[in-house]
Amino acid sequence: MIYIIKIYGIVQGVGFRPFVYEKARDFKIRGSVQNIGGAVVIDCLGERENIKQFIFNVIKRPPSIAKIERVECTLIKKDLSTISCLDENKFIIKENIDKKFVIKESVEQNNEMRFVSPDIAVCDECLEDIRSKGNLRYKYAFTNCTQCGPRYSIIKALPYDRQNTTMKDFSMCDECKDEYENPLSRRFHAQPNCCENCGPKLFLTNNHGEQIKCEDPIKETISLIEEGKILAIKGIGGFHLVCDGRNEQAINLLRSRKQRKDKPLALMAKDIGVIKEICYISDKEEEVISSNKRPIVILKKKYPFVLPEAIAPKQNSLGVMFPYTPLHYLLFNEKLDLLVMTSGNISSMPMEYKNEAALEHLNTVADYFLMNDREIYVQVDDSVVKVIGQVEKVIRGSRGYRPYSLKTGVEK
Repeated sequence: MIYIIKIYGIVQGVGFRPFVYEKARDFKIRGSVQNIGGAVVIDCLGERENIKQFIFNVIKRPPSIAKIERVECTLIKKDLSTISCLDENKFIIKENIDKKFVIKESVEQNNEMRFVSPDIAVCDECLEDIRSKGNLRYKYAFTNCTQCGPRYSIIKALPYDRQNTTMKDFSMCDECKDEYENPLSRRFHAQPNCCENCGPKLFLTNNHGEQIKCEDPIKETISLIEEGKILAIKGIGGFHLVCDGRNEQAINLLRSRKQRKDKPLALMAKDIGVIKEICYISDKEEEVISSNKRPIVILKKKYPFVLPEAIAPKQNSLGVMFPYTPLHYLLFNEKLDLLVMTSGNISSMPMEYKNEAALEHLNTVADYFLMNDREIYVQVDDSVVKVIGQVEKVIRGSRGYRPYSLKTGVEK
């Protein structure tokens, strides 16, 4: 039996093609999987029961960060060994299906639906990589795989391939390329794949843009924060203004410079133990704050309050989040366990996300800048969520939650 399956939704940048490849191997399917415009197209040939199980697993059990919106499944009734896709929305018989299953190069095409994955928090496997001495990505701030990392913030066009992202200018080293081309690797076709040898680099400057010479920009950044300095740190979707969350003098100075008199400042906590020290947190709230969306969650303060009141004056709640990039995890140590992590902007102005603009607009707020040479194409702020009666309510939807699709029930 021969089928062509066309899948729309959040199916690019989420490890969908490697997932399909693995399922094809499991069920002895021949053919190919390919990004075409904003969709994934699968040509598959195999025994009836194998095809049935293959299609069921692909559609009903996709990768956790994928979201299927529509599926078109076409049966080619004749017993043909030639099939391929297409011209606009039609399929044409063109070339022999391989005797194995392959991932084909993407094809540009206009589609009626296009979806992009949100940026996803670093996964446990990548965290293990950055914490393991001897690992290729030990302490590397841009570690990612198909299960995590930047998506929406780096995509310039669809289909989601490296040449259509801001990673285009970074050529993979041999080791990264081997992972990228290895179907058994979780970095198989991970478009932002990189390491210290071939990927983006961190650098530290003062507020005049003069680079600070140091062996380890992250270590130096931690020292500056511990000294009470204010840092502008470039993250996955833009800059944050950062200081020690337990240093009252630094927090007051940040408020004064940012021209933010009373509005609460967001916090980033090292772990759940730190959060439980300062806030009450329910099981549902812990589930939301720990999800791969990693939003800021509004939590009820604990009293007596052990932090500077200047974090959230006259408020009974705090906005708290967990680290969501390798860089964030690397900023914490045994002594530094809580950071003010507020949007990098002057009050009422947009969040800065470009290096030069950040230096120009934030040099009177930040003492130092921790930047990198990977371009952010789309500015993405932190999402804010509150749990009400065991229901997650999105107050500000952005990183992790956007872009998203909504079915309206209206057909074209």
